[in-house]
Amino acid sequence: MADGADWRPGGNMTSNDTFLKRLQQGVLIGDGAMGTMLYQRGVFLNSCFDELNLSQPGMVLEIHKAYVNVGVDFIETNTFGANAFKLGRYGLAENLEQINTAAVRIAREAAGQDVLVAGSVGPLGVELTDFGPVTADQAVDAFARQLQSLTAAGVDFLLLETFSSTDELLAAVKAASQCTDLPVVAQMSVNEDNETIYGEPVAAAMGRLAAEPTVTVVGLNCSLGPSEMLSTLELIRSVTHKPISVQPNAGMPRHVEGRTLYMCTPEYMAEYAKRFFEKGARIIGGCCGTTPEHIGQIIKAVRPLHGATVSSVRVLSMATVASAQAAQAVEPVPLPQKSRIGAKLAAGEKITSIEITPPRGLDIGPVIEKARLCAEHGIDAINIPDGPRASSRMSPMITAVRIQQSADIEAILHVCCRDRNLIGMQSDMLGAAVIGLNNVLIITGDPPKMGEYPHATGVFDLDSVA
Repeated sequence: MADGADWRPGGNMTSNDTFLKRLQQGVLIGDGAMGTMLYQRGVFLNSCFDELNLSQPGMVLEIHKAYVNVGVDFIETNTFGANAFKLGRYGLAENLEQINTAAVRIAREAAGQDVLVAGSVGPLGVELTDFGPVTADQAVDAFARQLQSLTAAGVDFLLLETFSSTDELLAAVKAASQCTDLPVVAQMSVNEDNETIYGEPVAAAMGRLAAEPTVTVVGLNCSLGPSEMLSTLELIRSVTHKPISVQPNAGMPRHVEGRTLYMCTPEYMAEYAKRFFEKGARIIGGCCGTTPEHIGQIIKAVRPLHGATVSSVRVLSMATVASAQAAQAVEPVPLPQKSRIGAKLAAGEKITSIEITPPRGLDIGPVIEKARLCAEHGIDAINIPDGPRASSRMSPMITAVRIQQSADIEAILHVCCRDRNLIGMQSDMLGAAVIGLNNVLIITGDPPKMGEYPHATGVFDLDSVA
C-alpha cells in the first residue's frame, strides 16, 4: 500500500449510525447530476470539474443548495474524478487532498444539519491488468488515497459509482475495507443487454459485489434510462438481499444543435421512481441529465410511500387487482372476432398498413381521401399516430372514427401514455370499444420537451408495457 494506506480512522460512528438508521427507516432520495448543472452554467466539458471546488466553490455550492432545497436526503461531493490518475491529466495530482477536502467542506455547508453527505468516487480512468498498464494493487493504492481524504474531511458514507469493470470496483471496495469504517454504496454501470462493457452479466457482477462484507448497498447508475434500469433492478433483486440503489439517467442522450440533451421529463422520472421503490430500491436518485426539478418530482412521488414497506405496497396492489377481477370477470373476446385485422392475424395472413397523420387544423377531408385511396388499393388498415413528435393535432380517436365511417377501412388507433393518467386511459379505452375502434397500439410517447410546446408537462402514469 501507499504511504498511510494502513491508516484507519477511529470511525465516524455518528455518520455510520445516521446513514444506516435512515436506510432502515425507508427510502433515501439522493441528488441528481452535478456535471449537467455545471455544463448548463457554461463550464466546458473538457474542464476538470473537480478542480472547481477550488476555483469556483460558489458555483458548486449553489448547485448543492439547489438539490438540498427540493428536499433530498443526501448530496454527493463534487469528487467523481478526484483521483490521482484523472487529476494527473490536468497536472493536479498533487492537489488531490486539497480538492477532496474542499469538496466535502462545500457539500457540508450546503447540507446543513439534516442532509447527509456522500463521498463520490468514480473509476480511475485507466485500464487495470489484463487490459492496461495499471495493476490491481496500484488501483487499490489510488482509491485509498482519495477515500482517506474524503473520510478525514467528514463524509457520512462513500458512494462508489459508474464503474463498468467489476474488478476495478472491487479494488475500490478493497481500498475502503483497509482505510475507512464508513458505509459503502457500490454502483455499477451496465448496458441495455444487462452486461458490463466487458461482457459480464449484471447478476454475476452484483453477486460478487454483494458477497463483500464492506459493501452496504449495491446498485446501478448512469448508462440507462429509468425504463431500462427497472428491468435490471429486478435481476439484482434476485441475487442479493442487501439494499439496492438506483440512479438512472434522464433517458438516453440526444444531440440537438451541438448540445447534448436528455429528454425524460421530471414527471416521467417520478413515475419510475415509484416503481423502483415497489421493486425494492432503498436509495433513489438521478445521474446524467437529471436536475433539481427531476429530483423534486421524484421526492413528491416517493415520499408518500416512505413509511410503507415494499411488501405492503405489493400486497395492496395485488389485492386491489384481485378484488377488481372478482367483481367483474369478463372473458376475453377471441382474436378472430375482434376485428378484420384480428381475423387475419389469427389466420397467419400478412397485413399491410399505412400511417396517416391527423390534420393540424379542422379540415379532415384530405385525410379521408388518402384513406379511401389506400382502401381501393388493398391496404388493410390505417395507422393513426397520437401526437407524433409531441406535436398538437386533431384527436387521433376522432380521426380514426371518421376514417372508418367514410373510407371503409379499419383504423389502428395509437394511444399515447404521455397525455393521460390511468383514469383517462381507462375512459378512452371504454369509449373506443363503444364506437368500434377495436385495433389499438399503445405507445409511451415522446417527452413534451422535444416537441412544439416544451413547457407542457407529461403524465406518464403508465408506459406502453405497464
